[in-house]
Parts: sequence; C-alpha cells; structure tokens
Amino acid sequence: MCFSYSPLESNAIFNASLLAGEALAVVAKHSEKQSLIDWANRAAIYVGRRQRQDGSWAYGADSHQSWADNFHTAYILTSLKRIMDAESSDQFDNALRRWLRILD
Repeated sequence: MCFSYSPLESNAIFNASLLAGEALAVVAKHSEKQSLIDWANRAAIYVGRRQRQDGSWAYGADSHQSWADNFHTAYILTSLKRIMDAESSDQFDNALRRWLRILD
C-alpha cells in the first residue's frame, strides 16, 4: 500500500507515502487507534521492500521515477524511524542498518 501526494494522483511516491504513514503512526500513538498503525505499517512494508541493495530508494515506483538521491532517501529513513518510535517497534531496523552500511 502506497500513498501519493494527493488523492487525485495514482503515483507511488515512496517518501510521500512514508510521510503519510508517519503521520498515521503518530496519531495512532496518541489516540490508540490500532487501524491507523496498521495503515502506517502497510505503507512502511511496501516502501521497505523496495529498498535497493546500496540502501537507497528510488523516488517512486514508475520507471521514470527510478532515480535516487540522498534527499528523498533521508526522508524515507526519517519516516521509518519515526514510525518505529511511534510503535515502540524495531520492525524496520534492517532497512536502517542496510543504509548505514554504505557509510562505512
């Protein structure tokens, strides 16, 4: 499951999707609405599975969005960490570690 920048679009934009997931996770933490955590996790799993071997992510799922940069990858990493913090979970820790390995 992937969010887009607006409900009028069907583009799968990874950093936008996790920003929405992060917002859902934080609201869920304060409202105890499990369904929001489930939506956040679905978005995080979708994006997490698309991480590249070098630890980066493409901008989006379409072929013309296959470029990657540190700016959008950093957004994804920040949102993954915030989702994990909101859930008190380490579910996406492997994605964070894979990215950190390229810094060594």
